[in-house]
Amino acid sequence: MIPLDPVDLVGYLAGALVLATFYLQTMLKLRAVAICSNVAFITYGALTGAVPILVLHTLLLPLNVTRLLQIKRLIRRIVASAHADKSLAPMIPFMAITRVAAGNVLFEQGAPADTLYYVMKGQLTAVTHKVDMGPGSIIGEIGVFMPAHTRSDTVVCKTDVELGSITAAKARGLFFEHPEFAAFLTRITAERAART
Repeated sequence: MIPLDPVDLVGYLAGALVLATFYLQTMLKLRAVAICSNVAFITYGALTGAVPILVLHTLLLPLNVTRLLQIKRLIRRIVASAHADKSLAPMIPFMAITRVAAGNVLFEQGAPADTLYYVMKGQLTAVTHKVDMGPGSIIGEIGVFMPAHTRSDTVVCKTDVELGSITAAKARGLFFEHPEFAAFLTRITAERAART
């Protein structure tokens, strides 16, 4: 049996940690294990005089720590957004403003879902599900994210309404680019589904 030097054990541990990162399925765990690997390789590089390994992992360590902290901040923001009583009001400057008179149909069930709406003023009702929506409500999100991209209900204006609108493509982009928006939209959709 070949005797193992303690320095070699540090090297094997560092290698095993790198190997483990390839099997991890979440970024949080991957970054944590990568940090441990960096520390082990820095130790190994310093003990053996392997300058390239020492330099590489000394550079990677702050990068992995930064990414781990970013992931933790992102998780906190998503959790806070999912529980916060927020609206899409800050997005209004990026929305087109649409005004629809009382009695008009905003969209019909089965129509293409090409727009997501944010109610700024007025009252609307979903005919089939008998749900009233007023200022602060989001309308059309279900159809925008359904595979068929069609409206799930007919929505009629009970009063004159003023709506902010964004295209379905932009809404889907925001969903994937901004986790806070995704968490907020998921919460709103789940609440509406529970009511109907």
